[in-house]
Amino acid sequence: MMDIGIYALQAARYLFRRGAHEVNALMYSAPNDPRFTDVEENINFQLRFPSGILANCTSSYGYDSQRSLPA
Repeated sequence: MMDIGIYALQAARYLFRRGAHEVNALMYSAPNDPRFTDVEENINFQLRFPSGILANCTSSYGYDSQRSLPA
Protein backbone atom coordinates (compact mmCIF):
# COMPACT_ATOMS: atom_id res chain seq x y z
CA MET A 1 0.00 0.00 0.00
CA MET A 2 1.29 3.43 -0.81
CA ASP A 3 2.78 5.55 1.94
CA ILE A 4 -0.31 7.67 2.67
CA GLY A 5 -2.80 4.76 2.63
CA ILE A 6 -1.70 3.70 6.09
CA TYR A 7 -3.50 6.67 7.66
CA ALA A 8 -6.95 5.54 6.46
CA LEU A 9 -6.19 1.98 7.52
CA GLN A 10 -5.09 3.01 11.01
CA ALA A 11 -8.09 5.35 11.41
CA ALA A 12 -10.52 2.53 10.60
CA ARG A 13 -8.77 0.16 13.01
CA TYR A 14 -8.90 2.81 15.74
CA LEU A 15 -12.58 3.67 15.17
CA PHE A 16 -13.77 0.07 15.15
CA ARG A 17 -11.38 -1.08 17.89
CA ARG A 18 -10.04 -4.12 16.01
CA GLY A 19 -8.40 -5.31 12.84
CA ALA A 20 -10.25 -6.19 9.67
CA HIS A 21 -10.69 -9.84 8.79
CA GLU A 22 -11.22 -9.28 5.04
CA VAL A 23 -9.46 -6.82 2.72
CA ASN A 24 -10.06 -5.99 -0.93
CA ALA A 25 -7.95 -3.41 -2.80
CA LEU A 26 -7.53 -1.86 -6.24
CA MET A 27 -4.65 0.38 -7.35
CA TYR A 28 -4.70 2.65 -10.39
CA SER A 29 -2.33 5.09 -12.08
CA ALA A 30 -3.03 7.21 -15.15
CA PRO A 31 -0.99 5.55 -17.90
CA ASN A 32 0.44 8.74 -19.43
CA ASP A 33 1.13 10.76 -16.28
CA PRO A 34 4.90 10.90 -15.65
CA ARG A 35 4.38 11.68 -11.96
CA PHE A 36 3.19 8.13 -11.38
CA THR A 37 5.79 6.01 -13.15
CA ASP A 38 7.38 4.93 -9.84
CA VAL A 39 4.46 5.21 -7.43
CA GLU A 40 0.76 4.38 -7.67
CA GLU A 41 -1.63 7.30 -8.10
CA ASN A 42 -4.68 5.87 -6.29
CA ILE A 43 -5.60 2.99 -4.05
CA ASN A 44 -9.14 2.11 -3.04
CA PHE A 45 -9.63 -0.54 -0.41
CA GLN A 46 -12.41 -2.10 1.61
CA LEU A 47 -12.01 -3.46 5.09
CA ARG A 48 -14.60 -5.84 6.53
CA PHE A 49 -14.60 -6.14 10.31
CA PRO A 50 -15.85 -9.11 12.35
CA SER A 51 -18.86 -7.03 13.48
CA GLY A 52 -19.99 -6.71 9.83
CA ILE A 53 -18.89 -3.09 9.41
CA LEU A 54 -17.50 -2.37 5.94
CA ALA A 55 -15.05 0.54 5.64
CA ASN A 56 -14.44 1.97 2.15
CA CYS A 57 -11.11 3.82 2.07
CA THR A 58 -9.25 5.78 -0.59
CA SER A 59 -5.75 7.16 -0.71
CA SER A 60 -4.40 9.19 -3.61
CA TYR A 61 -1.63 11.50 -4.73
CA GLY A 62 -3.71 12.42 -7.76
CA TYR A 63 -6.71 14.39 -6.49
CA ASP A 64 -7.49 17.18 -4.12
CA SER A 65 -8.13 16.71 -0.42
CA GLN A 66 -11.35 15.03 0.65
CA ARG A 67 -11.99 14.52 4.34
CA SER A 68 -15.19 13.00 5.59
CA LEU A 69 -16.36 10.67 8.27
CA PRO A 70 -20.06 9.86 8.55
CA ALA A 71 -21.65 10.62 11.89
